[in-house]
Amino acid sequence: MDFEDIGCLMIAQAHVAPLLRVHCDPRRCPACGDEFCGETGLVLCDGARVHLDGARGVNCLIAYGQRWRDAALAGLRVLGVYPPDGFTLL
Repeated sequence: MDFEDIGCLMIAQAHVAPLLRVHCDPRRCPACGDEFCGETGLVLCDGARVHLDGARGVNCLIAYGQRWRDAALAGLRVLGVYPPDGFTLL
């Protein structure tokens, strides 16, 4: 992958990212769907709030990130931007 490919991916993601925001119920974790029962949760840069506690550990944070990256990749494909061969999501 060269700098032009990286630039195209970054530009496309910047255009797609606002469209991918899912407005969730602020009382529920968008990763697991459970309610926040007095828990504060971790507020992310996109405004989503996920569980980050002793019971779930970082599972909700990881699941939310995976869901967001999958949606971003699908959005890039709609725009005709495909990842390079050998690309895998983290």
